[in-house]
Amino acid sequence: MNLSKPRAFRLRSASAVFFTGLIAGSVLSWQPVIAQDQPAAVPKLPVADPATAWEALALSARQKLQNAADPDAAMREVLADLIAFADRFPDTNEGAVALLNHGALAAQAGQVEDAEKSLDRAAGFAKDPGLVEAIKMQQLQISLRPGKAPPSFTASTLAGEKVTPAGFAGKVVLLDFWATWCGPCVAELPNVKQVFKEHHDEGFEIVSISLDRDEETLRSFIKEHEMTWTHVFNPAQPAEEDLAKKYGVTAIPTMILIGRDGKIAAVGLRGGALEEAVEAALAVKAP
Repeated sequence: MNLSKPRAFRLRSASAVFFTGLIAGSVLSWQPVIAQDQPAAVPKLPVADPATAWEALALSARQKLQNAADPDAAMREVLADLIAFADRFPDTNEGAVALLNHGALAAQAGQVEDAEKSLDRAAGFAKDPGLVEAIKMQQLQISLRPGKAPPSFTASTLAGEKVTPAGFAGKVVLLDFWATWCGPCVAELPNVKQVFKEHHDEGFEIVSISLDRDEETLRSFIKEHEMTWTHVFNPAQPAEEDLAKKYGVTAIPTMILIGRDGKIAAVGLRGGALEEAVEAALAVKAP
């Protein structure tokens, strides 16, 4: 479930980048990139104006990806087109958008190092504050992958205690971003409870980070559903400890599993994948 956040800061999935624009509802001059009622004709290149050139490239890329007989080859061609565009229009917002697109698509294709290079370069091009924020968010999302250290934080729990990732040293901990109003989160709850029940005594902990709007509603839900682990009400945290922002969370449920070594063990866990990842992480001895 997508979060209700300022529209200029909410990224679409990489697969939708060339269909409805990268930053949903952005007021930036190049948005919307592609409208559904646009004609199929692609403006001819080259053009000197970066905004017009970007519209042409985005439409061309959309057509290549939609009509590809060989999707992998089409993706390689689009990625190359994006880099070529950025080389042609350096130090422009449009060049930054091209690099942001490249970073998102390259990461989706498993080319993490290339994605990071493009996003670093995009950060040097971008001038619009909304675009700068979008680039930072994409960088953060890519950094949250197995083997990497998670962002540090100190949060206040509903029980009035302080919780930090370092406090779980030697244990396996699940950071579970959710809300009582999130249907998929509630549907996943029985699975989360079962995994906690089966593996808590082995050193498995959960920190549920609620994005609810009302604390009393959250407390009542937790009590009713017997969620006997650590809970954080994110809206009550100081701005500098906004955990959803620190972890680049734009949709829930989002689950991040941290291993005994304090590094990310797995992300994007749902259903049976959660128990498998927890069992695998518990099997690793603490350093």
